[in-house]
Amino acid sequence: MSYNTSTLCTLCSTQPGGTLCAGCQRTFCFPCLKKHRDGLALELDDLFNRRNELMELINNSLSNLDPCSDEINRWQNEMHANIDRIALEARNNIKKIVSETNQNIRNELEQISQVLQQKQKTESYIEDDLNRIKQQLIKLDLTIRQCNEQAHVDTSNSKNINWDSLLFIVPNRDNQIPTVPTAPTPRHSLYNPFQHQPSHTMSIPRQYMPPYTSSPTSTPYLANNHRPVGRSASVSMNSRGLTYTCVCCKTTNVLNENGPNICKICRSVPPF
Repeated sequence: MSYNTSTLCTLCSTQPGGTLCAGCQRTFCFPCLKKHRDGLALELDDLFNRRNELMELINNSLSNLDPCSDEINRWQNEMHANIDRIALEARNNIKKIVSETNQNIRNELEQISQVLQQKQKTESYIEDDLNRIKQQLIKLDLTIRQCNEQAHVDTSNSKNINWDSLLFIVPNRDNQIPTVPTAPTPRHSLYNPFQHQPSHTMSIPRQYMPPYTSSPTSTPYLANNHRPVGRSASVSMNSRGLTYTCVCCKTTNVLNENGPNICKICRSVPPF
């Protein structure tokens, strides 16, 4: 039997392609349609695995901040080292000033000591000599008492430092993650292009139906709870009698009033 090449299955090219995939816009025969759907299911599983890997990465991102933490620690150590160096230099400067002043005082005291010893040895001293030495001692006493007041600490420049501007975090614009919009899920990814539009349809109320358990091979596309839930089927009257439209693949099937109804395409059980 020959078929129109335009309706042949795009996968095997031998059987008529009775079902069009709304995603890739290719027609498939029933066996190849299952292969096509199985391939999409594997791809979906890979996407789940990749999603799980990314979720694990984002959960571990807070504990993987070593580069930034190391940089902050390095900056902190450098700032502490600079402050310690400046403070040490200031202490050395004040010690130097006090040491120089003390040395000058010691030199003057040494000179006064020599003069007093000479005056005592020769007994050549008068009131003016004693008054002059007394004034020198008074002056040195005042200098010693004011030794701690010879310098003061000036921290005015440090008060003008904007500490908040010394360290801040800058996001890397090249590494910002763009927002990916989520594509809406189509109501039906597969439909039959040869399905006719029934007339005089009536709605069947939704009700719970137990799973159909005739055999595992009788429902190739609805394994693992892939039964549509919460939908209604359409029943119509035409030249072939009562028919209904499958809610899964939209295929028109003859309604069996005395037995179970199973879709001839996807093998699903209608919810009525």
